[in-house]
Amino acid sequence: MNKYSFRFLSNKVNPYLFAGILSPFVTIWLVIFLDVVNVPLMMCAILAPIVFAAIMMFKKGRARDEITLDDKGFTSTYYGRVNFADIEGVVNLPWYQRNPPTMVLKLKSGKRLRWNLTWKGSFFNSTKDAEVFDAFTSALIERLHQFSPPKNPFTGNAQHQDLSTLAGQLQEEKKRNNNPVWAIPLGVVVALTALVRTCGKDWLPNRGPDFGKIAAVQEQLYEENMATAMRVMDSMMKVNGPAFMYTNDTGATLRQAPDLDIEETPGIRVFQQTAANMALKRFIAHPDSFPPQLYVIGSDSVYRKLRKSILNMNDSATRFLFIRVYDTFQHIKPLRYPGREYDSTKDKVYDLTTAIPVYDTTKLGEAIDQAFPAMHFMLAQVRHRSSFKVYLAGRQSDGVPEALFQRAVRELNKQLHAVKADTSRFVTKTFFK
Repeated sequence: MNKYSFRFLSNKVNPYLFAGILSPFVTIWLVIFLDVVNVPLMMCAILAPIVFAAIMMFKKGRARDEITLDDKGFTSTYYGRVNFADIEGVVNLPWYQRNPPTMVLKLKSGKRLRWNLTWKGSFFNSTKDAEVFDAFTSALIERLHQFSPPKNPFTGNAQHQDLSTLAGQLQEEKKRNNNPVWAIPLGVVVALTALVRTCGKDWLPNRGPDFGKIAAVQEQLYEENMATAMRVMDSMMKVNGPAFMYTNDTGATLRQAPDLDIEETPGIRVFQQTAANMALKRFIAHPDSFPPQLYVIGSDSVYRKLRKSILNMNDSATRFLFIRVYDTFQHIKPLRYPGREYDSTKDKVYDLTTAIPVYDTTKLGEAIDQAFPAMHFMLAQVRHRSSFKVYLAGRQSDGVPEALFQRAVRELNKQLHAVKADTSRFVTKTFFK
């Protein structure tokens, strides 16, 4: 977990700001109404509320926050606990409210979290505070990218919030914060902000592209195109022939989808969705031009494309089996270098997939044994860890009829029994008949 401590300008200044702006009009009206002719008294009556409002604004506006970032969200000493799933989006501030690196997060509850800072420093924050806040923004983007679960195109809407969208918004906000801006005195900025908040929408229409609306349109098109593509693919199931799976994850299923880049990767979501929609439209118009891809969906709804790996990417075999090993409670740890900080939350979940080339000249058991390095150690995990899942799959259109797949199951069972793994929990399933 990482901690970020910084000072910033709080929104608590707003009541005193408006009081300072409105008080002269009220006091002048009172002076005229009471017919006060004493100039010193009249000036004191006008200036006193302004001075009081300014003192309270600088007193109440100084705030400090310490944010602790973890894999599910962050804890702020100023705003409290915020989970990633609670965040609806990043508010794109108009130019008259932007004073980088100010940032506003909107929660699904309607609450807004706002941190007002300036790069050059002010009475409310130093340049060091701005740098720390920028580091927090970068860490938040990276955490959202890393822990954003991919949308499952086979089940419609994702079960979790699409955090990559939020990460993309934050990335754009960070770019805007790092762009050069005009240096305007803080008092002028605050006064203009108050004035334009009231009348700005009438005076200054937003002529820039509304990326939020564009993203929403692309999202809707993506859902519609994906639903259409899946209906087209379902109509082709019998033509492609049956597929088979042997696994100890009894709730797992196999699905087929067009061989498109539908797995979402971190980045700017609106561009990803646009590219995905173009690809899906090409498939819908010419489905025969896109070979169907086999996917395994575990009982936890996590899906994975079954394909070749670096171990057999250039293999010339015409027949392939596929195998996936998966354990949500194990992680792949990267190399550690002396003297460098190590964040274990960045470790990837243990989830490996590869193909098993099938040749007439090679025994099937040997082919399975060579699928992964130290295959027997990997299969031994079935014995020691109930969370360790194995998925063996084959498809008739890939040259694997049911008889060949059953031979593969028997060979895999021999290797499981060799490491004393219990195969009674394994089941064989057939799909797309």
